[in-house]
Amino acid sequence: PYFVLWFYFGWRESVRKLEQIENPDDFTINSPGSIAFRDEKGVLRISLSMCDLMYIESSDNYVLIHYTINDKIKRYLLRNTLKNLEKEFQRTNVVRCHRSYLVNLDRVKVLRRGKEGLFIELDAQGADDLPVSKSYQQKVSEKFLAHSFNHQK
Repeated sequence: PYFVLWFYFGWRESVRKLEQIENPDDFTINSPGSIAFRDEKGVLRISLSMCDLMYIESSDNYVLIHYTINDKIKRYLLRNTLKNLEKEFQRTNVVRCHRSYLVNLDRVKVLRRGKEGLFIELDAQGADDLPVSKSYQQKVSEKFLAHSFNHQK
């Protein structure tokens, strides 16, 4: 009887995971720290760890997902809008810093103010600095300070 129960619970868990993958939502957080990106039609295109995500860049109806694997910067082009993705990131450390960028605060090393405004420096070597537009400066600064404070505890 235990052997049959063991197989039953294993099968049930496999079915649950399969349903998660086939979920038609545009974006899913599968497990803690994991993100599945879907295109505008709901087709799963890429799944990656939250700690690997650096930022997402917008270009019309496409987004360019910048992430790292083994300390190398990779990019993935996805047909979806930044506005759609932004809604799904509300409960995460990924915030909008510019009309063209969402940034993962876990990867931010420095917020730097220069003559041209506020910029974000990321922790990956060779990563571009991201601009912070005036309309997002207060929100980004507050979230970054709160995020940094929580990580120091």
